Amino acid sequence: MFIIRKPFSNRALNYLGLLFTLGVITSMYMRKVLPAKYFYDDNRMRGKFDSEYWDLFQSDINTIAVYDLLGFSQFSSPILIGFFGIFVGFLSFRLALTRSPMAKLDLPAILFFGMCFALLVIFYGQLSKEVVLTILTTCCFLLAKNRKGVVLGLLMLCLYATFFRIYWYLVISVTIANLFFLSGRMRMRNFVLLVITLLLTMSFVFYQTQGFYLSEIRNTMNQASIGSPDVITIILNLLPTSNIFLDVLNGLISALRFKFPVELVLLGNIKYLAFIAFQLWLTSVVFRSTKIYFSTEQNMGLRFKFSLSIIIAYWLIQGFFEPDFGTALRHQFPLLPFFIYLFCCNRVLAPYDKN
Repeated sequence: MFIIRKPFSNRALNYLGLLFTLGVITSMYMRKVLPAKYFYDDNRMRGKFDSEYWDLFQSDINTIAVYDLLGFSQFSSPILIGFFGIFVGFLSFRLALTRSPMAKLDLPAILFFGMCFALLVIFYGQLSKEVVLTILTTCCFLLAKNRKGVVLGLLMLCLYATFFRIYWYLVISVTIANLFFLSGRMRMRNFVLLVITLLLTMSFVFYQTQGFYLSEIRNTMNQASIGSPDVITIILNLLPTSNIFLDVLNGLISALRFKFPVELVLLGNIKYLAFIAFQLWLTSVVFRSTKIYFSTEQNMGLRFKFSLSIIIAYWLIQGFFEPDFGTALRHQFPLLPFFIYLFCCNRVLAPYDKN
């Protein structure tokens, strides 16, 4: 547990309530304002209601199965579905705040929370696979008070990987390695060797079973999008992928490009400047959390270690398959409770950073 533990202020929770109200109102007019490309997944999944549900590794039909289980159908109002998604995001946000050691709502917090919630409204105010994952990641966040809770949370994510996105098995594996390292049970050299071995094994197995390298999925997905005005933030491998070593290197390079998206400046659009600023802010939160962890004498607690571990693990694996910058941002949004928690911890522990 933290040596310093301050309850979050009512002012902050009232601000979150205001963001929720504005978000719901905004979602009612979202389809009239945003381009159609923002609702591609929503439109595609609506046609899959009444399909045969619960097939392995089928994220679309299993997402629809969850919505169907909750009483939604293809005829449900987009506004009602959007309200549900935003409410899930709001609840996740609030649960993270009320468990965060920060009491002051200052300007950085207002801006950070506001930017998070604005994107949450866009991503969650429609049929969304991220809404389902957010329910599980929020449960993982709440359970991460002790080792049994962490194990239970990881098992829940294994269930998600089985029915939705198989790459989450890799995220879980790296998360466990990160936890061992942060807990002092593994030296840096052994940790790096373990992660690299895991990535090389992943690349080898994928090539042997699928006939092509993992990072080539991105290039295949993007071939049809090259030149399209709707997809101008695609990312392609910088190196030719001819063996597992180059495959892993491409994945690591892409992971860094996603977290430092300065190349989007060349597009010359103000919305991409906002994207760059927000992603760099997220990256700085994780970087600062890592720095504080290794330089302060504060007892950080298991929830802090787990939050840092799962974000870094996801970012690492994300570099192998994301087709573009926008999709990468959307896919990492279910980690929101962990980002919020680390942001708040940073605000409290910065004065205790030795460096």
